[in-house]
Amino acid sequence: MVYYWASWSSPCAGDLVRLKQLLEGPAGKDVELVCVNLDNSAEEANKFLARTPVAAKHLYEAKGLEGKLATDYGIMALPSLFLVGKDGKVVSRTVQVGNLDEEIKKLK
Repeated sequence: MVYYWASWSSPCAGDLVRLKQLLEGPAGKDVELVCVNLDNSAEEANKFLARTPVAAKHLYEAKGLEGKLATDYGIMALPSLFLVGKDGKVVSRTVQVGNLDEEIKKLK
């Protein structure tokens, strides 16, 4: 999974809590999460993650929605979630955190 987020986007806090629960539960077995933060500064992201830690590979992209990791992948709004298969190919760009368990099960 690749999750694009920013601390200023209110849905992201709830999503990160849900993603943490998913990763810690049975559906999270053999699932990896990469979080791409698009805050104005890495410090903002780190402060947020100190309060809401998530076991993931965390990347920070300077310039927010205008940064390379956002523009190259067509990120125009936050949060955005991609589901990626074991082969590295994007399976879904429209998956939502609420139905992620079911989508992951389909891939196993």
